[in-house]
Amino acid sequence: MTLMLGIDEGTSAVKAILFDAELRPLREARREKPLDYPHPGWVEQDPLVVLDTVVDAVGELLADAPDDDIVCGLDHQGESVLAWDAETGRPLTPIRKPDRRPFGEVVHCGGW
Repeated sequence: MTLMLGIDEGTSAVKAILFDAELRPLREARREKPLDYPHPGWVEQDPLVVLDTVVDAVGELLADAPDDDIVCGLDHQGESVLAWDAETGRPLTPIRKPDRRPFGEVVHCGGW
């Protein structure tokens, strides 16, 4: 039997659900993750915390899952930005969320 794993890596939490072949949920895991506000108007997340949160949630679901084929779908924060070091694979920056940093540039370019 093929199982399906859905992962929603959202802004404030990771939700993972394991489904059977008929799309019946077998088990679910949810992990909260913090947002950081280093300056007024800024919103960031530590990329390693995000990765650890996803791995932890998925690990809970697969720890005693049947030894079947598993397909996976991932939905994540599409509006976020992150730079990675090509040699080390480590993040260079925090995950930048939609915040007020670019506001001055938008105004300068004639927007708003």
